[in-house]
Amino acid sequence: MPRSSRFALLAIIILSAVGLTTIVTTAQDSTATPEVAEPTVAEPTSAPVVVQPEEIPINRNLEGFNIYFSEPSGEPSRFDRGNDGISRYAGLLSRSGANLFTLEWRNGFPNDADLVVIPSTSSDLSAEQVAYLWAYLSNGGNILFVVDVYDSRGSARFNPGENQGFFTLLWSDLGLRAKDATLVEPGELRETTFTERQRINNENVDVERTETSPELNLQFTTSDFDSRHPISANLDGDFYYNGARPIEIGTVLQAFTVVPLVFDGVDASYGESDFGRYTQTGYSQFNIGSDLTRGRMPLAAAYDNPVTQARMVLMGDIDMFKNGTGFQSSPSYSPNFVFPTNVQFMMNSTAWLLGVDAVNY
Repeated sequence: MPRSSRFALLAIIILSAVGLTTIVTTAQDSTATPEVAEPTVAEPTSAPVVVQPEEIPINRNLEGFNIYFSEPSGEPSRFDRGNDGISRYAGLLSRSGANLFTLEWRNGFPNDADLVVIPSTSSDLSAEQVAYLWAYLSNGGNILFVVDVYDSRGSARFNPGENQGFFTLLWSDLGLRAKDATLVEPGELRETTFTERQRINNENVDVERTETSPELNLQFTTSDFDSRHPISANLDGDFYYNGARPIEIGTVLQAFTVVPLVFDGVDASYGESDFGRYTQTGYSQFNIGSDLTRGRMPLAAAYDNPVTQARMVLMGDIDMFKNGTGFQSSPSYSPNFVFPTNVQFMMNSTAWLLGVDAVNY
C-alpha cells in the first residue's frame, strides 16, 4: 500500500476512535470540494467574562522614557501584584511605552534616568541617598517623591521627618515638605482603656487609664483640585486617600514655582501629630500646640524650575496608587477602576514630569 494511503487510513482509524465523523480527504483527491462547516454559536453563560488588561486603551505617550523605581528601603514594589503593590501603575507606564528599571542606589543615579520614583520609604534616607537625590534634582532631574504615615510593617512613622534629611534641603531651598502629622477626622465618641507609662516619684510606672475620645477616620475622597496646574486641570470625580501626610508650601522668592494639586476636602479634618499613640492605645485628643489646625490642607504639590528644568511631584500618601486602594478595580481582574481620578492623576503627574502631553485613561 502506498505511504500516502497508509497515512489516510491511519487518520480515519484515529478519528473514528475518538468518536469523530469528519470525512478525511487525502492529498491525492485534488478534485474533491471541501465541505464548509456551519459556524458554531456558543450558548450564553452566566460566568463572568475576564477582561484582559490589554483592552485598556493606551496612548504610547511615554515611548522611550526611562523610569527608575527605588525599592531597597521597603517601598511598595512595581512587581507586587497584591493589594500593597504598585504593579498596576507600573503596568500602565510600561504599556504607555516607558522603560522601567530598578534604581541601584549604591551606583548613584544613571545618566539616562528621565524620572526617579520614590514610592514611600520605611526608613529615613541615608545621607548618601539624600546627596544623590539632591544632586539629581539640582541638575535638572525629575522626581516623584511619595511619603506615607505607615512603614512596611504597618507601624505609624513619619519617614522622612519634616525636619530631617531630604526635607531639610527641600524646605530651606524650595519651601516644600511633608508635615509630621496624619490627616484625620474625629468620629463617634467611644470609651477606651489603655496602659500608659508615666513618671511618678522619679520612677517609670505603667498606669491603666480609661478615657472617652473620638474614633479617628482616615479614609476619604475629595474632589477639591487646583485647576491652575496641568496635572489637576482636567480632574473630575472622587480622589481617594487614606491617612495622608499634609504637604506644607512656604514662601520662597525664587525663579521656580510650587503649586498645590489636590486638597483634603474634609471640613472637620485636622493633622494628628501623635498618630502612633492613637494606633497603640485608641486614644485621641486634639492638641492646639502640636496638631495642625483645621483648614484646607494640600495632599500633593508640584515643583517646577524652568532654569534647571527640574520637576518634582510630592505626594503625602502611597495609598493614592496602591493596587488595593487608589488603583483598585471592580471586579478585581478587570480594568474598571473604582477611582479613575486617582489613575488619571498619577498618569497626568508622570506625563508632566517627563514634559509630554497627558492622555485620558
